[in-house]
Amino acid sequence: MKNIFKVLILLLVCSVSQSAIAQNTKLFLESNKTYVKGRIYIKKSLIPIIAKELTLTNDTILQYTDSETGLVKSMPVSTSSINYVKIKTGTKAGAFALYGGLLMGLSALYGVLSAEQQSLQMNDETSGINWVPFVGAFTAGGALIGALIGAATPKYKNFYIRDNYTTYTFKISADYYRGGGLGIGMHVTF
Repeated sequence: MKNIFKVLILLLVCSVSQSAIAQNTKLFLESNKTYVKGRIYIKKSLIPIIAKELTLTNDTILQYTDSETGLVKSMPVSTSSINYVKIKTGTKAGAFALYGGLLMGLSALYGVLSAEQQSLQMNDETSGINWVPFVGAFTAGGALIGALIGAATPKYKNFYIRDNYTTYTFKISADYYRGGGLGIGMHVTF
């Protein structure tokens, strides 16, 4: 019984530490991969460079097409002051559909409950109306409108450029030994 309790505590500690580490994990631009759209954020500048077809060549030069001028430009990574690059990864259609459906579904439920309460107060009985199609239609309509708005809203992720100080990985794992011993393993790769 004590061993099971120890294992559960160890798994809980490891899962909490793994989620904390995962939140701090950065995404890095891959060398020689072309990204369709993005924004380059330069340190000490408030206005990003809006770019298309970004490519990090051999981890040393960031090549891109400036969206405003259409010119192909390059920026050396070692001497530049690139803070991070936001890359377009899709749209927010799914999230907005969920929010729209949830908002309209709750609004329809509130309307139905208000109507039924008024019917109970006036007639001492419910209205007898089947409200399921009404609530379903409002929920579906809200989800559809949310999806349409979300399809026009781009989703971006922050990507960073590797430097000499960020080339390591850190992993914590649970260890269980034959004699009933428990432990935590830590693995750092440089």
